[in-house]
Amino acid sequence: MRAVAAVLAQAKSPLPLPAIEAHFKGRGAWTKSLPTLLATLEALGRAQAVAVDGEAGWRG
Repeated sequence: MRAVAAVLAQAKSPLPLPAIEAHFKGRGAWTKSLPTLLATLEALGRAQAVAVDGEAGWRG
C-alpha cells in the first residue's frame, strides 16, 4: 500500500489503473487487489479518484 501511495504522490498528473500497474515489476494476483488498495488509500485521504480522459484515474 505504501508503494502505491508513493507512486501516486510522485505523479505529476492523475494515473489510470494500467499506468499504476506499470510501475511495478510483479505480475499476478496482486493486480486484482489494486482497486481495493486504491479504495483504502481514498478512505485514508491519501488518494483521490478523478476522471482521466473519460476513465477512472487516481492522484495522491
